[in-house]
Amino acid sequence: MRRPESLGTGTNPAAEAKWPASGAADAAKHLIGEGITVEITPRLQEAIDEEWTWANYPMPWCTRSEIREVSNQVQKIHDDIRHGQLLIHAHDGHTTIAVGTYLHPVGKSVYLHGEDHLRQVADTFDSPAQALLTFEKAHAAEMRPGPAP
Repeated sequence: MRRPESLGTGTNPAAEAKWPASGAADAAKHLIGEGITVEITPRLQEAIDEEWTWANYPMPWCTRSEIREVSNQVQKIHDDIRHGQLLIHAHDGHTTIAVGTYLHPVGKSVYLHGEDHLRQVADTFDSPAQALLTFEKAHAAEMRPGPAP
């Protein structure tokens, strides 16, 4: 199997210029790096280039690439919680606000705001104690231990 040196189909050099800086291009670079030949069909290229909007997206000022960036950050937070890398200490009694700590060696504590596809790191702290104290000052009445149900 021939290892391509650049993005593209390997058979259509003109297609190489059409690859946008996107998740598809990033995925292709990783696959090529592993020695896998990558081909983009015309139908897939159309889907990549297609403009789309997210109906009722709560941040309408975001561009398509910004929506993807926000979604990627949210997915990372979700994955970090799911894989036990981000320990949630407390939440607000609902699912919108929480405080937790990353368990890796330089583990920062984070104040999370939003839910599901809109969860963001709203603030960071050097210690879990600082994070919990700030969280308690703002949400003492609603504060519940552990992650939201």
